Amino acid sequence: MFGDVAVTHYFWPEADQSSPTVFRITHTWQKGPAGWHIIGGMSCGVPRSGFNPAVEQQEVLKASQAWRDALNRRDLDAVGRYLDDDFLGSADDGVFLNKARLLKRLEAHTPEEEQRGDVQDVRVRVEGDSAVVNYLVAVRESCITWHLPLTSLGD
Repeated sequence: MFGDVAVTHYFWPEADQSSPTVFRITHTWQKGPAGWHIIGGMSCGVPRSGFNPAVEQQEVLKASQAWRDALNRRDLDAVGRYLDDDFLGSADDGVFLNKARLLKRLEAHTPEEEQRGDVQDVRVRVEGDSAVVNYLVAVRESCITWHLPLTSLGD
């Protein structure tokens, strides 16, 4: 959530668990005078396949840690490999960023200016070829430490 804008990611609950397809949903919400409203979204069908959730979760956690390590080193080539070309996210100041803008923004900070620490309260949900990772991380910017809840969505 960023001020009056929130992004949600979830899988549509299916009554028929034997269906070969599940639907991944993303909604962007904005709070206005009359309350919260959906201002954008998308959905797509993904195959329901047999997989080992524990193994998949560990792979996602390993990739998430490698991405944070690359951020801390300011290895922008590595960071870029973890971001899809169609990446769209928002910064802590509410600015929406695509992949190029995020990498340019990261390039402006040295590793000494900003570091992401250990994560806490980690939750991973894997569904088919997509995963959602939620965690709390301490981000140190020069003399300031922020505690930010983060969500990573990967596929």
